[in-house]
Amino acid sequence: MIVVIKSDCPRQEIELLFTALCRWSIVPEVSIGKQKLEIILVGDTTEIDAQEIKKLSPFIEQVLRINKPLKWASL
Repeated sequence: MIVVIKSDCPRQEIELLFTALCRWSIVPEVSIGKQKLEIILVGDTTEIDAQEIKKLSPFIEQVLRINKPLKWASL
């Protein structure tokens, strides 16, 4: 899953999100872009409801479920 965060999200809110997401036994990884911040949820997310994640913070813009394995790319 990918959680897209609004660009004006305070750092403290991101830390609270990390704490909340770790309760599902997944590993959150941050990807910082020029205009958005994304949290990639690594692990088995099949049992996690995207709406539950969206309710965690008003700064969450959207939650995307990835059906195929995500491959990290490096430049």
